[in-house]
Amino acid sequence: MPDVINKVISFISGESEPGSDKDILLKQIVKEISQNKYAKFYHVKQGELDPGFALYFFNLYRTIYPLQTFLKDPDKEAKIKQITLEAFLDKQAMDMIKRLSSETIAERRKSSGPELSRQLEEDLAALVLSFDSQKIATADECYDLIAVMKRFVFFDFICLCKKFDP
Repeated sequence: MPDVINKVISFISGESEPGSDKDILLKQIVKEISQNKYAKFYHVKQGELDPGFALYFFNLYRTIYPLQTFLKDPDKEAKIKQITLEAFLDKQAMDMIKRLSSETIAERRKSSGPELSRQLEEDLAALVLSFDSQKIATADECYDLIAVMKRFVFFDFICLCKKFDP
């Protein structure tokens, strides 16, 4: 256990011994970078990034910025959640949701009597039954992807570009 703690502390503190885990990890990362399509941005022998990499991030930022301003509005974010949920509902479940809306319940309260609570319970039970575990998992996965996209959109590209500025 103390060996693991020492490795973590040395990794965080930056103590670099030849053959240490950090050096091995860095060599693996350099090898992976040199074998992919972004190898043109990284010069392995000099250990430097090409200024074109900053331009790449700036162009990415210019492309994503309108989406960033769009997602800052909480109403639009709520609408995205609603659209995501509706994408995984069938027509019958959508009808149940409409019947359980506050406006529809207020109208039904006027025309209906004491059996309204029983009808609402039946509608709610039918709505709950329309969600199976597979549908819930698929909707969660889709929403998680949207959340990942949102984190990517709100990444601080400007700060990253400033690191390239001499």
